[in-house]
Amino acid sequence: MDTESVKTARVLFLYKKLLNGKKFTTDEAHEMIEDEFGTTSVRSVQRDLSLLQECEPMLFSEKDGRQNVWKLEKSAVKPKAIVHFEKNQLLSFHILKAHLKAFRKTVIEEEIKTLTDKLEEIAPHEVFSYDSLYWDQNIGQYDYTQKDPTIRRIIKFISEEQWVKVEYRSGGKEKVKKFDILLRCFFYYSGSLYCVAYVPYHGHHIALAVQHIDKLEPLETHRYKAKKFDFKEWSKYRFGVYHGELKKVVLRIHKGFNVYF
Repeated sequence: MDTESVKTARVLFLYKKLLNGKKFTTDEAHEMIEDEFGTTSVRSVQRDLSLLQECEPMLFSEKDGRQNVWKLEKSAVKPKAIVHFEKNQLLSFHILKAHLKAFRKTVIEEEIKTLTDKLEEIAPHEVFSYDSLYWDQNIGQYDYTQKDPTIRRIIKFISEEQWVKVEYRSGGKEKVKKFDILLRCFFYYSGSLYCVAYVPYHGHHIALAVQHIDKLEPLETHRYKAKKFDFKEWSKYRFGVYHGELKKVVLRIHKGFNVYF
């Protein structure tokens, strides 16, 4: 692009940011411009903002500490869509994102990317395991409607990589256990929704049934470090999925059944 075209592109870029409610100083605008367009002088960005102010009377700068902040009048800012999730819709968006990964490297990959990008805006981060999608086509036996607050918190803690203290009824028992965990991802198995969690006390990952989680509270301070997690590696050593930690078993097969192995 020629010089004037680049200048126009910069001004439009800044205007779009402002329309979406973003506020910034000249230095912050300069950083954004350089990230998008490459090396640009601060003076050029100052001229861009002055030109934009001439064209858009709703644009003004306001003193904030030692710097001026550029922003649009509230009436000029484009309202963002308000997304309210009922029941388990937020989790449904994450599951849909996982399903869409199946279309990577296909003839409709570009079209799918548009939808994936949109979903990423309203349901950011990876919280549902793609690898678990095709284990079991059971649509589910447990009604998680009443567990929506818990599911929302799990999504939040996975997204933020937040260590938490969980209150958990192992195997549906009345006795509640409390322990510290780092939540990793959701997965379905045999009609139930689970999440994988790293337990520093044991030093490995376990599966927790969502319906047996009573409470989750973020840890204010800790010194934990989690091991690396790969769902495919973790799941291939599990014979079925059960509550609690991984157990090692030895199967003894009668020699008469060797033909089947």
